[in-house]
Amino acid sequence: MKLIGDEVMFVVRDPAAACEVALTLVDRFANDPAVTPRGGLAWGDILYRGGDYYGPTVNLAARVAQIAVPGELLVTTDVAAHADGDAVHFEPAGKRMLKGFDEPVPLLAVTRG
Repeated sequence: MKLIGDEVMFVVRDPAAACEVALTLVDRFANDPAVTPRGGLAWGDILYRGGDYYGPTVNLAARVAQIAVPGELLVTTDVAAHADGDAVHFEPAGKRMLKGFDEPVPLLAVTRG
């Protein structure tokens, strides 16, 4: 886990677990008027160097988080495709143009199952 200003970046191997962690963070801060919790998740290869993570997947997750509205968790279709189980539910959230990406990115909103 890494704190970046008022943001949290975390890495897990299981996309369903990532959804649970992110939903729990959003839930924990939902009633705090000083915080507007929201999140974005992406799944894919990353590079670990010097205690930090790099690569297009990291950038994609950051861009997705930036466009989520308060209380919302958005994920890429890869997260949904690799998240096993019934603990979370995915709803289409449209395609969005994101800085640094040439094509619109299809996104899904996540809620608990």
